[in-house]
Amino acid sequence: MKPVFSAGLLLFMACIGATYVRSPAQWLSLVALLVGGLVAWGRASHRPRKVMAGLALMLCLVSARCGAGAMPQPQSGDPSLFIPRDGTPLAVRLVVRIHADGAVTNGLCRSLLDVSSLHGQFSRGRTELTIDLCTTPLLTGSWLELEGELRRPQPGSHPLLARGDERLALQRTWSRLRTDAMHVLRQDWTPLADARRTIAERFTDLAGEQSGVLLAALVLEAAQVSLPRSLREGFRVAGLSHALAAPDFISLCCWAEHSLAPGPCLRP
Repeated sequence: MKPVFSAGLLLFMACIGATYVRSPAQWLSLVALLVGGLVAWGRASHRPRKVMAGLALMLCLVSARCGAGAMPQPQSGDPSLFIPRDGTPLAVRLVVRIHADGAVTNGLCRSLLDVSSLHGQFSRGRTELTIDLCTTPLLTGSWLELEGELRRPQPGSHPLLARGDERLALQRTWSRLRTDAMHVLRQDWTPLADARRTIAERFTDLAGEQSGVLLAALVLEAAQVSLPRSLREGFRVAGLSHALAAPDFISLCCWAEHSLAPGPCLRP
């Protein structure tokens, strides 16, 4: 086989391998395989060390790019791996930490949780907590002991509709928890989260409930603010969802420019 084709095959193997590896052991196996392939390629084609070093760098870059671009998958110890394959809800007892301030929508609270233990055993992963008839969101840094049912997110009812399972997967979350009992263990010191809440409250005080929340979402990022569903849907329909995902003042100026003069937004 020609050296160009064999090098291309090696790069292709690096990309495919980086896409599907999930654990440190699998990464070590992939690295060992690529190193062996690189050494064999160098000996077979009698290439100088500079060429081999260049190919090694390309292998690293391709592996990193393909690994970062792949859809995340649950790692070993994630709570979702304990859910039965048939999707039957799993009764669990968890010790968790609130990952980010929850949002309250139509009396329903949702929060991302970092799992610390499952049934008293060490566990590592995330799940989304749902609480019915909730008026006060859970705050970042709160440690909770929860009991409830763990289940997998349901896919969208239509291919063109937003998929809750994909949205959560991008946040490295593959399960949802509905709790029957909740006990607050302690509250960590969270200066950054406290500062975000203070900024959001000042926006609300100055601009009113709806406008203040919108300004806070544009400056701090929508994930940090309890933004009404109607506003989120309006941004999505207008094609401006990206403005809610870019937490800086330039995004606010960009949104205003786009509103006043439709067209591409020029950033400095």
